Amino acid sequence: MRNTDNRTLQPDQVKQVVSLILSSATHSLREISRVTGVSKPSVLKIQHRINILTAEQKEGLAGATGNEIMGLLYSKNTGNADTSCRNNKGSKYIPDFKKIAEKMVETKMSKRTAYEEYLQEAEERKAETLSLGHFYRKLDEELSEIMEPDNYYMIQKFEYGEQLQADFTGDRYQLNTYHGLVNCWIFVLCFPASYYCYAGFVTAQSTEESCRVIGNAVRFFGNRVPRLLVSDNARAFVNYHKGGSYIVNESFENYLAELGICFIPTPVRAPRDKSAAEHSVNMVQRMIKNHNFSFNGIPNTIDGHSRNLQTYVEKYINNAPFRRNTEKTRSWLFASYELPKLRSVTSIPEYQAKIKSVVVPRSYHIKLNNHSYSVPYTHIGRYVDVYMLNDYVIIKYEGKEIARHLRAPDKDTGSRITTITEHMPPVHRKIKAAEKYLLTPDDILHYASSLDEKVYKFCEKRLSYAGRNPELYMHNAITSCRSVINFYESEQYKELISEACEDILHQSSAKWCIREIKKIYFSRIKEEEARSGKSGQRKKMINRTDNTEAFMRDDGSDELSRDSNLN
Repeated sequence: MRNTDNRTLQPDQVKQVVSLILSSATHSLREISRVTGVSKPSVLKIQHRINILTAEQKEGLAGATGNEIMGLLYSKNTGNADTSCRNNKGSKYIPDFKKIAEKMVETKMSKRTAYEEYLQEAEERKAETLSLGHFYRKLDEELSEIMEPDNYYMIQKFEYGEQLQADFTGDRYQLNTYHGLVNCWIFVLCFPASYYCYAGFVTAQSTEESCRVIGNAVRFFGNRVPRLLVSDNARAFVNYHKGGSYIVNESFENYLAELGICFIPTPVRAPRDKSAAEHSVNMVQRMIKNHNFSFNGIPNTIDGHSRNLQTYVEKYINNAPFRRNTEKTRSWLFASYELPKLRSVTSIPEYQAKIKSVVVPRSYHIKLNNHSYSVPYTHIGRYVDVYMLNDYVIIKYEGKEIARHLRAPDKDTGSRITTITEHMPPVHRKIKAAEKYLLTPDDILHYASSLDEKVYKFCEKRLSYAGRNPELYMHNAITSCRSVINFYESEQYKELISEACEDILHQSSAKWCIREIKKIYFSRIKEEEARSGKSGQRKKMINRTDNTEAFMRDDGSDELSRDSNLN
């Protein structure tokens, strides 16, 4: 298995590779790579370094320690130290291979392009040229000195602005927040071309927390994004991955899609594909340990602690010497080459966790965590997708947002309802408008007098009776009168409601309520239908604003349920 703890070659690994190369010619590079966990290009590189050693130096490898072997292989005086080219006499043009190598590493230029530029320079000088193979060998020697002076990176090539790699730290850190101490991981993002990295705290290795850090990173980069994001198969990103088949977490994929980023999970047991991120994770963890950084002192928000963390990353990693160069740091490479290649985005999306897909019920309210949220009544009977944000509940139909509510606290006890007036059918809207007006006994009587004489008498009697003890009975009396008015306005047979109001006043005051009036009303309707020979069930149509059918509702129990909910 490949080394996954550190993306640099360790002395023991190098010693094992050298032993296998020298022990027998039967070991293929593929076999050595599989046994040692070192990438095939790195094995090939070590083999090349052995080949340029003198016979005496090769003999010294047998009994040397891992550190001694590394010192010998990566010494500037390796082999014959003959930096001149073969047949370099006469008119052959010998370029400055060190400058060419530095330019290649900095600008991501290929060896083929470097050779073509060399041929052009030689032609301008009217000089003979080196062969392609000889040019490549000398160039590889210089590249080795630049790429692996201190850290022995697994050899890979990336274009600027193309890819961003991501990984979580294994270490956890305690943060002092305004809600107490919180244990967090660090989510690290790294551009493998410039090795520029960004880090932020996450309270969980979850999709939501990862997207929060990615959004903050995009803002930090000046609203710029790469084309690809590469990570491992963490559950926050991938639901299923086997072989070349994988299923990406839908909420994570949607978030990246809104940023225009394509997500690619690395194959199982292929840490080399995101070695830049893993190397950056190790650097961040070592930085915190070496400098004894603590985040459990002064209280701050999670994002506030993350901003402080990135300040340290800028100072001790991004602006630190890189490949033995104090000027061309990670920050310099990022600003000079990476940033201009990144794409600009106009906005950073909100993370939306898809909870479920449901059919909108006749009540046009969807229940989540014991709280009901309204949906436009025109979508009754249709499938909609429900998304949860930190502060909002969003409802979409065919990918288009149709409703947005402030998210109720998850710890709320009891049933709660949030309704937007525009989501209501016209009748419900009219009732709600009346409820806002009918707040006092005078409002009730004034409004009832314009509707019906018998409804007015009922309200007058009901309020007068409650006036004997207003503190105890008046609120219920106003609610009851308002329900009767709403019922009268919404029903078709208003004369029957008027008669019911008159009849109920001849009964005990305990029955002066909407429920008893409805019983009389629906009883009269059944008698009339039986007398006229109509079917025993009547349906009432409520239309949409565009005159298309919204839903059918039965009289009787549904009417009772509706009015009890509204009032």
